[in-house]
Amino acid sequence: MKHSPRSRPRGPLHPGAGTLVLAACFCAGPAAAQPEAGEAERAEAVRLFEQGLAAFQVADFPAARDAFRASFQLRPNAAVLFNLANSERALYDYPAAIRSFRSYLERFGDRVTAEERTEIEAWLADMEWRVAHVTVEAPEGAAVLLAD
Repeated sequence: MKHSPRSRPRGPLHPGAGTLVLAACFCAGPAAAQPEAGEAERAEAVRLFEQGLAAFQVADFPAARDAFRASFQLRPNAAVLFNLANSERALYDYPAAIRSFRSYLERFGDRVTAEERTEIEAWLADMEWRVAHVTVEAPEGAAVLLAD
């Protein structure tokens, strides 16, 4: 099932059953000048995106994240980045999800409705309070070791 790039997941903070996933529109862009290489790259990005969608639908969020990340690296796209962020959110990788959602709003915010922005900002606020922030002060040259 495909949804327009304006569709956004509606549902719980932690996506799972019932959460919609965006479908991407891989339009011809600068790669059109190099039809063979550009088309192969586009086809691989689409394949990876579809692989990510399938993984997300069966709650295989690590596989979805990896496929969306690889797709986005080949061909940056708003829908792919949005789905990457949702996969990270589903994995409770809040620092990564926060970075991805912020990048999504910075890069593609002109395509986001006020309602969608409000929803994403609510997710961001919820995730941000769940992430610890630590300030470490040490003398210059000191070795500092942080462990999870």
